[in-house]
Amino acid sequence: MSEIQFNKYNRIVEWRIIMKRIFIILLITILTAFGCTRIPSSVDTGVMPGEYEGSINSGELIKENESLSTDLDNTKKQLEKSEEDYLSLAKNNDSILKKLDAAESLLKVLQNDELPKFTIEETDKGNIYNYLNEKKSVLDDTYKNIEIIPLQSNENIVLYETIGYGESYKQLFVWEIGKNEPVMIDGANCDKDGSWKWLLQDKYIIINSAKLPKKLIVDIEGKKVISTLDINSDNIYLVPSTASILFEKAKPDSSAFALYDFVTGEEKELTFDFKNKNLKFEVDGANKAINFSGTYSDENETEYTIQAVMSIEKLKEKYAIKTIEQSILQKNSTDGQGKIEKNEQGTV
Repeated sequence: MSEIQFNKYNRIVEWRIIMKRIFIILLITILTAFGCTRIPSSVDTGVMPGEYEGSINSGELIKENESLSTDLDNTKKQLEKSEEDYLSLAKNNDSILKKLDAAESLLKVLQNDELPKFTIEETDKGNIYNYLNEKKSVLDDTYKNIEIIPLQSNENIVLYETIGYGESYKQLFVWEIGKNEPVMIDGANCDKDGSWKWLLQDKYIIINSAKLPKKLIVDIEGKKVISTLDINSDNIYLVPSTASILFEKAKPDSSAFALYDFVTGEEKELTFDFKNKNLKFEVDGANKAINFSGTYSDENETEYTIQAVMSIEKLKEKYAIKTIEQSILQKNSTDGQGKIEKNEQGTV
């Protein structure tokens, strides 16, 4: 072999070695790259890398976790709301059961013709009004009823009367705010056609009986009947700022007028300089006077129509009418003295 051929052969061999090395390096690179892209087998899922349909990046995993967290929060809120709804429903059921028990009790009272018993736990004014109105709604207006009597300035009580129960057809009650039950004013009742009206707003009320010539004066704050009067006429006048009322006393052949202090129980009969018959009175508020009118009989039994006018201030002065504060003070003093004397007698 010549030298030229030998050199050529050596170059071919070297070229083949170089190409072989390049091929090996390229093969190693391809295998390394392929192995890095494959997902290793999962211990949790048991899925081999070749079985994944696609790869999931970290951003998608974060979004999925956030979505699951939101769903969890919503589920918690739904559970909390369901719990609140359940508690509210249970409370409403208890309230309904109490109302049913109260209605059943009231229906028994209606059947037995007894006065209902009133009692509640919530004792503010609004709840008392609602309670009475609920009771009222059960009653038949043509047979039984509850009438709430309006007050102008007294916010400490609720005043009402029951209607349609036994001989005491109308019965007066006072319910103090903060108390669980009202007080029935003993004796403050009247017949079916009886009525009431304020004698002194929010303080004293007068009850008129239809069957008897009897009128009751009730002390609302004291929760008691303080006076019982036999008066035929409904014409009664309360002298301003006093506890004295002017009314007509019925007599067989004449008319007599009296001033009655319903706190102290004192009575004073009005006197005129003539015999009178069918005398009436009207109050002239504008002129602050009282007009008496009727018939006058002289010594020859001749009758004349007469009219007498007396100012209210003159009336108060002539008959020494006390203010209402003086009457209350006198009454308290008398009651206190009576208690002292009774105690002294008891210790003897």
